[in-house]
Amino acid sequence: MKIYQSLWVTAIRVLACVLVLGALPVNADHIMITRHFTGVWEKPDHESQGIVLQIIDQEDDSNVGIAYWFTYAADLESSWFLAVGPIDGHMIDMVLYEASGVGFLEPDMPGDVHVEAIGTLTLDFRNCNQGHASFVTPDDVLGTGDFRIRRIASIYRSRCSGGISDNTPHDAKPLKLEVGLHPPGDDMPGVGKAT
Repeated sequence: MKIYQSLWVTAIRVLACVLVLGALPVNADHIMITRHFTGVWEKPDHESQGIVLQIIDQEDDSNVGIAYWFTYAADLESSWFLAVGPIDGHMIDMVLYEASGVGFLEPDMPGDVHVEAIGTLTLDFRNCNQGHASFVTPDDVLGTGDFRIRRIASIYRSRCSGGISDNTPHDAKPLKLEVGLHPPGDDMPGVGKAT
C-alpha cells in the first residue's frame, strides 16, 4: 500500500510540474530554425500574400533560408521578390532581390542581369507556426515595413518542434543510450542499468 501511495505522490508532483511548465510562454530565443520550417507562410493580415520558405543545407553544414515573397505592387499587379540569407537561431537575415525586365518564358541569359539587390528581409520566428517579417528598401514604393506570418503548409509528414532534433535524419539511431535505473521508493532496494 505504501508503494502505491509513493507512486501516486510522485505522479501528482510530475503532473503539477508539467502543468506549470506547459503554461509558461516559450521564449523565441530557444527556437531553432531547422529544415522543418520549410513551407508556405501566409500574411494573415493581407489578402492572398505570403512567403514560400525553404531551408537548405550548405556544403559547410550551415543552413540558409531562401524566401520567395509573393505580394502585389502599387499597380495591383502581382509582384515576387527573392531573399537569401544565413540562419541564426530563430532569425534569418536575408538580402532582398528583385527581378525585372524578364518576359514570359524568355530564354535563359548568361549572368543575372535582370536581378538586383534592393534591400533586406528579416524573418523572426516565435514558434513553428508564427513569425514576423520586416523589410528595408530605399525604394519609394516599397519603403520599409513589417508584417505577421503564419504557416499554412509544411513538408509532407514532418513535425516541427523548433529544436535541433528536427535536423536529425528520420532513420538515425543513437550510438549509445544509457539510462540509470533507481528504486521507486526509499524502502525498496535495487539499482540497474539499461543500455
